[in-house]
Amino acid sequence: MKKFFSALLISITLAACSHPTERTAAPDMRPGIAFQNVPATAMVYVDGLEMGMAGDYDGKKQSLTVIKGTHLIEIRKDGETLLSRKIYVAGDSVTILRP
Repeated sequence: MKKFFSALLISITLAACSHPTERTAAPDMRPGIAFQNVPATAMVYVDGLEMGMAGDYDGKKQSLTVIKGTHLIEIRKDGETLLSRKIYVAGDSVTILRP
């Protein structure tokens, strides 16, 4: 009888692990920003925070996702500010900035 309950417990434990799980991805509805006509290695700053290189956010492969609202966007390279613009973004659209 003890072997029966042990086998039953192992079967239930293994069966519980084998149930399929399902993942659902929600679309990202935040606005994005892309950059064109700037050096790919120039650094992007949003509200004073470094976000990466401008070439990473060309709008083709990916855009820089931000929260809805007004942001100060700056692009700097070698100590020089190539672009400094305060913009308002909303919705799920991508705003393309050029110097």
